[in-house]
Amino acid sequence: MEDHILIRYGELALKKSNRNQFINRINNSIKRALSHYEKLAYDSRGLRFYIILNGTDTAEIVEILQKIPGIYSFSVVSKCNSNLDDICQNAYEILSQELQSGLKTIKVDTNRGDKNFPMTSLEITKEVSRFLFKKIEGLTADVHNPEITIHLDVRYEGTFIFTKIYYGMGGMPAGSIGKVMLMVSGGIDSVVAGYLTLKKGMTNRSYIFSVNNQKYIMRIPGEGTDQLINRKNEADVYNAIDGKNICDKLFYINSKNGMKISAFVENSRCCNPFDVNDLSKCMKKLKEFHDLKIKVSHKFDIFQQIDFYESLW
Repeated sequence: MEDHILIRYGELALKKSNRNQFINRINNSIKRALSHYEKLAYDSRGLRFYIILNGTDTAEIVEILQKIPGIYSFSVVSKCNSNLDDICQNAYEILSQELQSGLKTIKVDTNRGDKNFPMTSLEITKEVSRFLFKKIEGLTADVHNPEITIHLDVRYEGTFIFTKIYYGMGGMPAGSIGKVMLMVSGGIDSVVAGYLTLKKGMTNRSYIFSVNNQKYIMRIPGEGTDQLINRKNEADVYNAIDGKNICDKLFYINSKNGMKISAFVENSRCCNPFDVNDLSKCMKKLKEFHDLKIKVSHKFDIFQQIDFYESLW
């Protein structure tokens, strides 16, 4: 029976003197977000945080946890005593449930956090795998691309068994450096920068205002966003495409500090990647953009930029 949720902090493990401050902030964020679930209990164990379910359904909780900054990943787990018999039996019960969907290839992966446990990670993996293959006919081992991975987290407080890892927002806990207020125009740059700075605990301020019934967006970059965006290159691009009907109309941009004023785009929304009509419109606009053959003074490697942004998550 899945009776706990195991929370992992990720990059906070790299912190030293102020690590506990960040961890406490994340734990408090979790408790506030789940405060209306009266049966839940909590247990903090250093770099692990456990939510004790006490029979609470996990579907809504999973969605909530995925939206809390600072959580790297989490799993709905089954806890048992840290002895081989209990581990094997619980792994068998969990795998039996997973196999009802018709999956057959498996892998057992062990993390032996309890260094006093009398077996190595590899020995635990071998013994549990041997038990499962004896109990269940038709299983196939696949260590590279298994349909099901049985994770065994052997720790001092017990062994936690699970098959799924859910990824959270990662980054730093919300509010660890400052407050965030974001209002966006039709462009994507402010959305990306705002989200990434939120994850890193940095601030970002954007304001909407009106002059003579015309709405504008003023962006004041948050502390640290210059690490994400080259402001000179950004200004070069905006100036090059000014008047080309490519993005929101620009009125002012500072190439040193990134301050920007542009027209507010009414009723704008992000493209739906699952809508063929949306994709067609985007590809048409992208072709128009390329046909303009606009040049700037710097080079832009989209794949290098993708790798850079993914390294921040």
